[in-house]
Amino acid sequence: MYFVHRRTLRKGRAVAAAVNFFGFSLFLGLATYFVFFQEKASVAWFGKAVFAILAITLPIVIWWFIRLFTGKGEWNIQISENELIWQVPDNVGEKNLNLSISKMSKIICDSSKNIDAGNYYYIEMESGEKHPINPSASGINMDKLFNVLESRGVKYETR
Repeated sequence: MYFVHRRTLRKGRAVAAAVNFFGFSLFLGLATYFVFFQEKASVAWFGKAVFAILAITLPIVIWWFIRLFTGKGEWNIQISENELIWQVPDNVGEKNLNLSISKMSKIICDSSKNIDAGNYYYIEMESGEKHPINPSASGINMDKLFNVLESRGVKYETR
């Protein structure tokens, strides 16, 4: 094996819960401050917009947490001589991958200009098929993964 990463679903849940709790608390506090403690109407309007975004995203996050907490298993990501194996726990919304390294064309990193949006990763095959890679709750170091794939002959491209 050239690369092995394992993380239990329990650890992934703890990290995801902490990050989401911190993020929601931060934005809720910010919105409360803007709406109730600022005198400018434009700032209060911005606070109301943040409240609206929180109200819209809260059901999505709760649904994601339900899926995450009802899942079983672990992330098991490996790079062997000939293939990339990306196994994910049940019910977390990601797909298992078993890709031949010789058929990979390149790794694509779509980086958003919006800092909060983060990066989106894809593996493009020679056939043109794209496989998304989601590093969120798995806790994988994408740089290490891509360095190993590059050493195996897979190109890395940032957009």
